[in-house]
Amino acid sequence: MKPWNVRLREECEKIRSIKGREKWGYIWDYYKIQIVVLVFVLWMTGSIINDTIINPPPSAAVTIAWMGFEFEESLNMLREALYPAVAEEPGSGNQTVQILTFFMTDDPQQNMAQHTRFSAMMAAGELDIVIGPIEHHEETEFSPAGTSMGMAPSWAFSDIRSTLSVAGVGFDEDELLFDEDQDQQVIAFAAPLEGNPLLEESGIFTEGLFLGVIVNSQRDNGVVGAISTLLTNP
Repeated sequence: MKPWNVRLREECEKIRSIKGREKWGYIWDYYKIQIVVLVFVLWMTGSIINDTIINPPPSAAVTIAWMGFEFEESLNMLREALYPAVAEEPGSGNQTVQILTFFMTDDPQQNMAQHTRFSAMMAAGELDIVIGPIEHHEETEFSPAGTSMGMAPSWAFSDIRSTLSVAGVGFDEDELLFDEDQDQQVIAFAAPLEGNPLLEESGIFTEGLFLGVIVNSQRDNGVVGAISTLLTNP
């Protein structure tokens, strides 16, 4: 068998010797697979460069897990109201406010999917703030007594007092919800949102709503900016 460089030289000479349309027909007949693969590789490379360097998609400066059904129009109004505080944070760049809804239905399979989705995102540090009603659970044969906010148990939250202080939000400890964590330390895991002007202006029913910060949240600036906007009355 001839060396590859010799075969390549001979093939190039053969292609040069073919005239007009026959040349392109020959190239397509013998090299169409290579051409298709090359075009695909170039397209993928261009897409990657565009998405990572030229026009990267917006990342979430803060992600809010909304526990319960809410109209998208109201949540869009809330996003727009929270965005300026997030955008003003140093280094925020191409970022956005993300609000994801989690709510129970009459379909057990869908409920299981919602729980799995929430648990996976919480474990991965992709959720920052939870907003929803407080639920108290009695001890059963299968689970201990406890308090949760939708799908988020009280132990999933950090002590909100430190975040409120950093955000410059004054608070009355009598209004906060307290619970013991796994180390038997009493923490304030939720702040009330009932009567919150920003939510009500967005058309959101606030009775019984609370806010908590997920303990492994990884976006401190976005959390502080969002909470400062939410809890500082205009």
